[in-house]
Amino acid sequence: ADIQLADNSSGIDAVNDLMGELGIRPVIFITAFPERLLTGNKPEPAFLISKPYTVDQVISAVSQAMFFSSTETLNS
Repeated sequence: ADIQLADNSSGIDAVNDLMGELGIRPVIFITAFPERLLTGNKPEPAFLISKPYTVDQVISAVSQAMFFSSTETLNS
């Protein structure tokens, strides 16, 4: 997800709406504005990639998100 979507709506709001419908899921934010997410207020995103980014950064974040999601499922 991005912080600011192409139609100028909030990616944070979109993610919150989806989680309200689908339940908690790992989300990777890819943004040019990381300071908008890293405010010190909880909750903060577990996965954040700053633009510009590399393919390796995305692969790593997706792998981590999938791993943590699978371990949470096993522990439920």
